[in-house]
Amino acid sequence: MIKKLRRRNICTHAGANRYVEQEYLPAHNRRFARAPAGRENFHRRTPAAAELRKVFRLASERVISNDWVVSYGGRCLQLARQSQRYAPAQAKVTVWEAEEGSLEVEYRGQTLEWKEVTCSAPRSTAGRVVADKIDLVTPTRPPTCRREKPAANPPWRRGYDPRRMQQATQRTPRTNQNQSQKRGHF
Repeated sequence: MIKKLRRRNICTHAGANRYVEQEYLPAHNRRFARAPAGRENFHRRTPAAAELRKVFRLASERVISNDWVVSYGGRCLQLARQSQRYAPAQAKVTVWEAEEGSLEVEYRGQTLEWKEVTCSAPRSTAGRVVADKIDLVTPTRPPTCRREKPAANPPWRRGYDPRRMQQATQRTPRTNQNQSQKRGHF
């Protein structure tokens, strides 16, 4: 299409649209148009708005904390308790965000009620604050292992020739005794 427009010196949108409508589409339809085999209409009906809303939304998996809170997008969502005894702590829920910004929280296929609460301060890893005192008995994270950095000029970054030269200088010359020894199992 671009080449055809260039050959005709068409360089504006209006000229391109005029060419497509008057010349290109009629020629294209003459070449490729076919009559339908049957008169049946196989198009489906348009889905209802509720169905479309369920299709066009974002899904994000989150974990329920011990106090029934799910964090999503910097917000904390307090889930309504479903049972007094059973708390699905550390269970996974799906947070659905619709196009207009509304949220739904789903657990095992059921929509859960929720309300937005203020998020608590981030927890410290060094110790927890108990009645304005720091409890240092709580275990801290073990230190992570630090990897050693490779040498500045590792062997795999050198070319083939320097390694070959290095290996040649490190080899010991063979003596006649080594050559005269038979090799193998016979």
